Amino acid sequence: MIMTARSLHFLLTFSLVIAILVTAFTMVFAIALPIVNEPLVTTWPVSIDAAQIETGLYTAPNTPWTIEQTQGVLSVETTALSLGLSRALNILLVWGMVIAIIWYLRQVVGDVQNERPFGQSSAQHLKKAGYLLIALSVWLSFEVFIRFYLFMPNALDVSDYKFTHIRLLTESDAGVSIYPDFQIGFLVAGLFILVIANAFKLALNYNAIVMRLSDGDSS
Repeated sequence: MIMTARSLHFLLTFSLVIAILVTAFTMVFAIALPIVNEPLVTTWPVSIDAAQIETGLYTAPNTPWTIEQTQGVLSVETTALSLGLSRALNILLVWGMVIAIIWYLRQVVGDVQNERPFGQSSAQHLKKAGYLLIALSVWLSFEVFIRFYLFMPNALDVSDYKFTHIRLLTESDAGVSIYPDFQIGFLVAGLFILVIANAFKLALNYNAIVMRLSDGDSS
């Protein structure tokens, strides 16, 4: 068991280092491209009404859009530094949560490696990792809306916000919409980890009760 925990601890440490390097590199890349006048491309998955399939390609006035196929992609290419900074902040937020999750799981495995799996710290670390996974799921599900209004030129003029989705106002009046990209996997994983955290907490409380009863019997 200790060897397995040691191997897992190593893998989580390695993953942590890789995640930090990826975060730093992509943030620098996002900021550096506009500075050297190289375009950044950001995309959104879009849904197109079946009645508009034959059109195939849609554009909006004074907007660099390209939309492909029925379940297509909306893309914007720009050299604006504001886009690079916004993307860097989004990278920092998303990968910051990923790094924190890996860190907390690494701490739990460290407790297992030291043969202290049901300590108070393990339950707290699992709880934090679970909440972060849920937060990551929520952010990744709805950041398509936030990113659209941050990155899209004249976003308010070329779209109609419908609460559940964004409808794009195209020249051909095609039914092109952006919907949230629900990340059910992260949500389920977060809830599962919270259940495990509560199980750890119950085990800790049970051990505390047993210890108190044992001390009472001894006295």
